[in-house]
Amino acid sequence: MRSPVKRIAIIGGGPAGSMAAERLALAGARVTLFEEKGAWEKPCGGGVPYKALQRYPFLLEASEEHACIHDVELVAANGSTARVRLRQPLLIYSRLVLNRLLLRRAQEAGAEIVQARIRSFRREGSGWQLEGRGPGGAGHEGIRHTVYGIRSTEREHQCCTDLQSVEAPSCPAPSTVYRLPSTLSPSSYSADYLILSAGARSQLRSLLASALGPRDFMLTFGYYVPAVDRLLRVQFFEGFEGYAWSFPRTDHLDLGICGKVGKTDMAGLRERLHGFIRRFGYRAKSGAVFSHLLPALSVESWNTLRISGNGWALAGDAAGLVDPVTGEGIYFAMRSGELLAEALLDGEPESYPERVWQDFGKSLALGARLSRYFYHEDFLGKPSTTRLVEFSARSRTFQELLQDLLDGLQPYDGLGRRLYRTLGKTLWEVAAGEMREQLSSVRGQLSVETDSGGRGRKPAVDLTENWRLTTDS
Repeated sequence: MRSPVKRIAIIGGGPAGSMAAERLALAGARVTLFEEKGAWEKPCGGGVPYKALQRYPFLLEASEEHACIHDVELVAANGSTARVRLRQPLLIYSRLVLNRLLLRRAQEAGAEIVQARIRSFRREGSGWQLEGRGPGGAGHEGIRHTVYGIRSTEREHQCCTDLQSVEAPSCPAPSTVYRLPSTLSPSSYSADYLILSAGARSQLRSLLASALGPRDFMLTFGYYVPAVDRLLRVQFFEGFEGYAWSFPRTDHLDLGICGKVGKTDMAGLRERLHGFIRRFGYRAKSGAVFSHLLPALSVESWNTLRISGNGWALAGDAAGLVDPVTGEGIYFAMRSGELLAEALLDGEPESYPERVWQDFGKSLALGARLSRYFYHEDFLGKPSTTRLVEFSARSRTFQELLQDLLDGLQPYDGLGRRLYRTLGKTLWEVAAGEMREQLSSVRGQLSVETDSGGRGRKPAVDLTENWRLTTDS
C-alpha cells in the first residue's frame, strides 16, 4: 500500500469538494480548496433524504436555516393524488446555506479555502500545476479567504443553459449569487493530487475525461416564490420523463420542473410548470426565475464512465453521480467526496471507482435503465407513474416501499425483488381500498336519497363497516 498523498488540490466547493476537503484535512492532509464564488445559490430543490441525515447528523443538528418536511403529495397525470406522512423528516436546504455550512466545516477542519477561478491545469512531473485568477497578488501565499462569509452586493440571475440544442429561458427577475471581486490577478498553484468537483458542465472536466453529451442531462426551469408552506408536492405527466415540484424552503417556495434534454424544450417545460402552478394556486409572478442543467447519465454513459485516473478524480456532479430517476444528488455528492478521501488516506486512490460502485454506483446505473420504464411504460394498463400514485393512496404495503425510496433506504438493486414479493398483498389492498371507496359512495347516495324523500329507511347493515372488518381481519 502506498503512502497517502501529501498535497491535494480540490476545484469546486460544493457538497462533494467540501466533504472531501473536511475528511482529508481532519486526517492531517494538506488540502487547498478552490471555490470561485464562495457559498452560492444553485437552482435545485435542495432536498436532503433521511439516508443523508443518518450518515451526516450534523445536517439535522445545524443551526443554519432549513425546512423540515413531513408531508408529501404525489399527483398523477390523470389527477389522482396520494398524501404521504413521512416516517422520517426530509430536510430542504437552500444551496447557499448548505454550501456555506460545508465550506465552513472544511475550513474549520484545516483545509485552506482559496477564492480563485482555476482556468486550466497540466501535469508537471508526478504532480499538477494549476493556473487561475484570484484576488490579490500573483503568489500563492497571502490569499487565503473565509469565502463562506463573502457576499457580493451585486445581484444577477441564475440562467445557465448553454448546452447545444437547449433553449435558454429569459430571466427577468434576479436572485443572489456570490461572486469574485472584479480585480483579479493571475495565480499558480501546485499539488500532488487533483480533485475536480466543479459540476458536470465545468469546461475543466474535458481535460480529464470524456465530455458528457445532451442525453446525459435534464433541463430544469422554475421560480423562487415568496411563500410559506409545509407540503412538498410532486406532479407527473403522461409520457414525460421528468416532473414538476413545489419544494418548501424556510421563507419561499422552489417551484420547478425538470425534463430530459432532447425529449423536451424550454417552451414545453414552461407550459407544464405553469399548468401545475395554476392548478394548485401558487403565485409565481413575483418570483425569481432559475434554470439549470442537471446530470442524469444515460445507460451508455454509465457503461463508459471514468471518474479517476493517474493522480486525479472526479466527485459529485462532475462525476455524474446523480440519481437518474429523481435527480437527487446531494447525498451522492457528499458520499463520493467521503469515499474519495478514504481511498486517498488509505494510499489506494485507484480503489475509488470500485468503492463508489459498490456503495451506490451500481444502484444509480440501474436507475438509468429503470428511468425509461418508470416514465414511459405502462403497468397493469396505466402509466407507471399513475400506478405509483394510486398504489400509494390505497396500499399500506406499497406506501412502506415508497417511504423507503423517499428516505433513500431502498436502492434500485433489490427494488424489483421487493416489488415482486409484495405485489400480491399490494394488489389486494388496492382492490380493497377501491371497494371501500365505491361502497362509501353508494352509502352517501343512499343517505342523500333518504334525506330528500323523507320516507327512506337506514339500511339494516352498514356495508362499508362490514367490508372494513372483513378486509382488516
